[in-house]
Amino acid sequence: MLRETRKKELKEKVFYEAIRLFSEKGIDEVSVSEITIACGIAKGTFYNYFPTKESVLLYFGQLQMERITRIQEFSHMDVKQKIIELFSRLTTMYGEYPKLLKFAVAEVFKSSEIIDDEMNAIQQFKDLLINLLKEEIECEQVRVHGELEDIASILLGTYFTSVMMWVYDEQSETALLQSINRRTSLLLEQFIVKMED
Repeated sequence: MLRETRKKELKEKVFYEAIRLFSEKGIDEVSVSEITIACGIAKGTFYNYFPTKESVLLYFGQLQMERITRIQEFSHMDVKQKIIELFSRLTTMYGEYPKLLKFAVAEVFKSSEIIDDEMNAIQQFKDLLINLLKEEIECEQVRVHGELEDIASILLGTYFTSVMMWVYDEQSETALLQSINRRTSLLLEQFIVKMED
């Protein structure tokens, strides 16, 4: 377990150093050698984690998914609270390295090659939302207005629109979190009804 933790920490270090260099110089101007020197690792170590320097950007989606896949931690919450907590966990990452992550998000959305891969993480998140809602419906905790696929898509669309507005505006990370929570709550009120209501 300790070895896995160290590997994960090193991969994150490579990710953040690469993003820092990319944001300073531009992706095309940064070599793998520069990244490895900044991290104090060998080139082979870099390639153990990332097949190309561009693939570093895809790790952002993986980090995001790791933050939300431990959904069992939310067992004491109702479904609306769970969904808001999922979006909050995704959003808190932006506050840790705001300038770097704004750059990373902007680059992901610019590159058709990268966005295709990023769609896998988005689909995983969508499936997570759908399954969460299905479980609550099957347990007769809630009923929904609309198709689950549509509800999950609208929630994700709202989340990503908010993030894109944050990337291109001068909003603070706190304002981003507040706007996502406000918009998500508004949508959930429209789509989800507790059975006892």
